[in-house]
Amino acid sequence: MTASSASSTPIYDLLITERGNAVAECRDVAQQTKETARSALDWTGVHTVTEERAAFSAFDRVKPPRSETSLPPNTTA
Repeated sequence: MTASSASSTPIYDLLITERGNAVAECRDVAQQTKETARSALDWTGVHTVTEERAAFSAFDRVKPPRSETSLPPNTTA
């Protein structure tokens, strides 16, 4: 064997030749999954609602937003 054909991991090189490089394939799939997840979870195009609108009422009355509604008084005896 010459220095150019010698490898530091001959068993691993033989397995890659016989079975394929599973480590490199997993690395590629992991990178693709990471990019897919990043694009799926991209919230930069989502705008926040700064003002809560009044709720629709079927009886032509406009209900105020929940934060402005008053709670019934506590009636403990």
